Amino acid sequence: MPNQTDEQRAEHLRQTLESSTDDAVTNMLEHLRDEGALYAVEPIVELLFAPRSATLRQHVVSMLADIRTPEASDVIASCIERFRDRPELPLLVSVCWQSRLSFAEHALLLIDLLRREPLDTGIEAYSVLDVLLPQLSPEQQAQHVQLLRQGPATEQAQGSTLLMQSLVDKLLDQS
Repeated sequence: MPNQTDEQRAEHLRQTLESSTDDAVTNMLEHLRDEGALYAVEPIVELLFAPRSATLRQHVVSMLADIRTPEASDVIASCIERFRDRPELPLLVSVCWQSRLSFAEHALLLIDLLRREPLDTGIEAYSVLDVLLPQLSPEQQAQHVQLLRQGPATEQAQGSTLLMQSLVDKLLDQS
């Protein structure tokens, strides 16, 4: 596939992954892990939301957590937005704290997840924010404290109230 664009490679990979068994996909993931191509991130993320086994989903999470290409955080954040209404969302958000990628540019998205999504997603978002927020500028921290102080924005996020307060306390103690 030397003359194909990244979009074409991604579409080819997407079709191959969709039509392959879980065992074959696991083998492909190992090959893709070694290759480290950015075009593969979105089709791999999509496996989390496909009707696949829990074992394969764990392989996908592990593979995504090993990605070292900084631009992958943008792709993952875009996929979080795209799949926000899916019950598997906590798996994808967990990749954010398991990886070594920076999600600093996506702090507002993570705060929004904490304020709007059910507790399981909120816990995953909290895990990222707990490490991320203290690294931001004082101005950004102040903006985020204001948002977090507003509390849950939906009924389903009520369980995350203590997580939000914990982040506010941590940021205020730091300043």
